[in-house]
Amino acid sequence: MRYLFSKWYKNVISDIKQRIELETALKILAIDSSYDQITQASYVYRNRHVYPYLESKGFEVVRCQGRFARRVYVQPEASREDIVYMTGVGHGVYTTYMGEYCNFIFDMKNKKLTFARI
Repeated sequence: MRYLFSKWYKNVISDIKQRIELETALKILAIDSSYDQITQASYVYRNRHVYPYLESKGFEVVRCQGRFARRVYVQPEASREDIVYMTGVGHGVYTTYMGEYCNFIFDMKNKKLTFARI
């Protein structure tokens, strides 16, 4: 499973770099909850393996994690022009993403909870 996950990320990263050419470092927004057993395990894994890998490939990872995985902190970061990719661990359904303690980050059905970039 780790091999498939790693291979998938490598493909995603290659695609992003090929499609977007910027003079500054490409920035990835990481929105990771860590308040329950499921999100905590993913949070630890991503901090140990995924984000160091992305940084080794030249990306800058902007982190909104733990208590900062809330809309009030995420919205200004997600609205930045230099953010080229968003990733994270949280709960939700196919149209909704929730951060720390199920705090709504965005909801594709509710325009008030969706950022201009999504």
